[in-house]
Amino acid sequence: MSQMTIKDIARKAGVSTATVSRVINGTGNVNEEMKNRVRSVIDASGFKPNFSARSLKVNRTFTIGLILSDISDRYYSLMTKAIADELPSSDYSLVVCNTADQPEKEKWYFDFLSSKHVDGIILNTAGGIDEEICRFSHETPIVLVNRQIQSHTDPKARIDLVGSDDLQGTITMTELLLKNGHRRIGMINGDLSVSSGRDRLQGFRRSMRAAGIDTEQDYPYLYINKFDTATGYQGMGYLLSRSPAPTAVLTMNDSITIGALKYCRENNISIPERLSLIAYGDVDNAELFMVTPTCISLTPHTIGRRAVQCLFERIQDPALHSREIIFTSTLVHGNSIAPHVE
Repeated sequence: MSQMTIKDIARKAGVSTATVSRVINGTGNVNEEMKNRVRSVIDASGFKPNFSARSLKVNRTFTIGLILSDISDRYYSLMTKAIADELPSSDYSLVVCNTADQPEKEKWYFDFLSSKHVDGIILNTAGGIDEEICRFSHETPIVLVNRQIQSHTDPKARIDLVGSDDLQGTITMTELLLKNGHRRIGMINGDLSVSSGRDRLQGFRRSMRAAGIDTEQDYPYLYINKFDTATGYQGMGYLLSRSPAPTAVLTMNDSITIGALKYCRENNISIPERLSLIAYGDVDNAELFMVTPTCISLTPHTIGRRAVQCLFERIQDPALHSREIIFTSTLVHGNSIAPHVE
């Protein structure tokens, strides 16, 4: 059985060798009935494709690189699962790299994946190496998730972005607090070297400015560090030490929210009685907290699946113009916001 060839598989399945090849390689259009017949014969026979020979024949390694800023973040864990599930064939391998938001690590992983001749890379950038990413895109298809780079200075760059509308999402959050009477509104945000941090800060400032509140110069209720739980914990402590303290706080990703909630729990800060809170991104196991945060709900599954689709479209046609696919975020109401009256 182990010596079976593609011709043997085709004969047993009653299809052409070209159809078998397309099913194995995950390329071309094959109807589901034929796919199932071919896969059934392959499974029953124990047939194992010769990956080395196949890679040489089609000039592919059947390997995709995924570079993430923080694999421990639940959002990116869910996205990784969606990406792995969406790969067009079980024969594809996914190499997952974690940069811990360090640009030098990201550059090293690019060099590593290039040496492995991966077919494409899905990237959640740590920021700071935009020019290098553009150069890599000349040879290797790249799809960004959630974080944009500056590529307009490189006319040869061909890079897609799949993400959510960070600017509008933060505007929605801020306006909801303003409508509930809050004026002293704090924000705990992550790194401004990446587009998501910058866009979220811009959305906050734009909404506050429209309400007549200047957040540009020496605004006392702004804490910016990293997109992690330590930032949430330390940021909440910093904001609540201001005098007067803010009446509401925006937390700008799920890890920051968890850190902020931990600080409030340890210091008996009741939400929303003493402090209103709104979160960017869903909070894992929110039902276990004393409060369910009102949040902008993100779509890691949708973004992960669409990123894979974009990547394989670009692998098939490297000359595609750069594309941006931005999903609208959804506001999900919890019980973490209370009206405020001065």
